[in-house]
Amino acid sequence: LPTLPEVPEYEEENDYTNYFTLLSNRNGPYNSYGYSYAGYIERQIRMYPIMMYTLVQCIPCERAKHVLAVSYRDVSSHFLELGGDEEWQRQLKVDLQRITGALTFPYIFLCGTYIGGLLQEL
Repeated sequence: LPTLPEVPEYEEENDYTNYFTLLSNRNGPYNSYGYSYAGYIERQIRMYPIMMYTLVQCIPCERAKHVLAVSYRDVSSHFLELGGDEEWQRQLKVDLQRITGALTFPYIFLCGTYIGGLLQEL
């Protein structure tokens, strides 16, 4: 597996100000930490033909990686595997949920489009 990229730079909260307020007024799956990685995610999913966000020791994530390796071996795939509890990783998870509307890993993007995380999508 490729090594993890350096911790991305924080982006100023500018796209989701009203959304953060809405989320803070209800008990929901999103818990913002006051900044956003949405721009970072958007750049990554445009940069790579296949971009997948995974968790360490996640069986569905491992299965999806295997399917990609077998079915799309000629296509450059990139992975960002989250395994810690650092604040930037928690915020990245929040932003992935917000961008995709999905709550579970893996998050798979094909040519910049979220295709889901289930093997049926591949």
